[in-house]
Amino acid sequence: MISSTSIAISDVRDILSCALPKLRTKKVAQPTAKLAAVLVIIYPKNGNPTILLTKRSRTVEKHKGQVSFPGGAYENRDGNLLQTALRETREELELNTKSLQIVGELDDVFTSRSNFIVTPYVAFAPDLSNLDPNITEVTKVIEAPINVLANPGIYKEEIWNVKGVRSSIFFYSYFSYKIWGLTACILKQLLDLLSPKLGLLNGSHYIFNG
Repeated sequence: MISSTSIAISDVRDILSCALPKLRTKKVAQPTAKLAAVLVIIYPKNGNPTILLTKRSRTVEKHKGQVSFPGGAYENRDGNLLQTALRETREELELNTKSLQIVGELDDVFTSRSNFIVTPYVAFAPDLSNLDPNITEVTKVIEAPINVLANPGIYKEEIWNVKGVRSSIFFYSYFSYKIWGLTACILKQLLDLLSPKLGLLNGSHYIFNG
């Protein structure tokens, strides 16, 4: 059984709305890497601030069957990476992104496995009750309360040697779902920002060599 403590979405919104615009985000320098962006969407669900995750289908090109944030690869028509994240979220979930409040971005994360630099944007949504996932890309919508994800009992860190580089790899066991790799790096960034106020997990990262 996963236990948790209660936190208010107003507290989460206040912390991130204040912290993210001031954050000097770290940009990854990998000239040959492709660019991508994801949305970390926070919204109220049963009175709890909740994060939207998806389980990727087995037919997508990259990271088949893994838990991820909505998002994808940059296309020239996007113009910028925020528009990439918004477009991909609309395509995956039929979500009206006009209802989102974008509050800032987190550090880039590089994944050597697929050679992508991923920029995460944080957004708040008033409601996500009418999602219509594209089953060719998403097999499951996962609604994970922040207070449950912050429980130390579901978190672990391992040191892996990938291509000769020792790296910290993060894992969150959310019921039957394993959140790891790039998604866990992004999630941990968010929890680290919230920790001074809400007593969540602490740490540092953010290159996923896997």
